[in-house]
This record gives sequence, structure tokens and C-alpha cells, in this order.
Amino acid sequence: MPPSPNSKQSRPGSADAPNVEAEHDAHRQRGNSPVRGGIPMSTAQRVSRGFHRLALFLAALPLLLGGSLSVYIAFDLANRLWEQHQKLVCAHEHVAGQKPGDNFFDQFDTVN
Repeated sequence: MPPSPNSKQSRPGSADAPNVEAEHDAHRQRGNSPVRGGIPMSTAQRVSRGFHRLALFLAALPLLLGGSLSVYIAFDLANRLWEQHQKLVCAHEHVAGQKPGDNFFDQFDTVN
């Protein structure tokens, strides 16, 4: 027979309802709790938590890959510019090693 609208509904913690806290305590003692505090998670909550972890991982990938690529590009550019600088230094030393007067730019040299 269905309960009448005036009948007392069973509530957690009431005398005629199963003791939810005792059930949670038993669950905690068995060590089956996937979360701190011992309240069991439903399947939907576990799946949702898994998707959140997956989202964090996927969000971190472009950050790590982009950072690595930026460092590589910076080092590559610095090495190419260093090589170009060394060629200019070598050319300057080659021009400076010529006999005085052989170089057109010696007339503007102010360093003796």
C-alpha cells in the first residue's frame, strides 16, 4: 500500500531509515574509499573526475610543447647570429691584417 500524504517520510538519521553514517563508516574501515573523507563516489563522479584530469593533461601539452619549441628556436637563432658575427670578426681581422695604405678605409682610421 502506498504511503499516504500525511504519513511520516523516512529521512536519513531518523529511526526508521537506514543509518547512512554507519554505512559510510563501514565503507571507510574497509578502505574502499576513493576520496579523502571516506564518502564513496558514484560512477558518474569518477568518470567526471577522470575527464577533468584528462582535460588538465591535454591543456598542459600545448604549453610544454610550445615552451620547448620556443627555447629551441631561440637557441637556433642565437647560434646563427653568433656564426654571422664570427664571420664579420674574421673579415675585419683580415682587412686589418693588410699593409697600411692598401686599404681604402685606412684614411679614416683615427686609432694609432
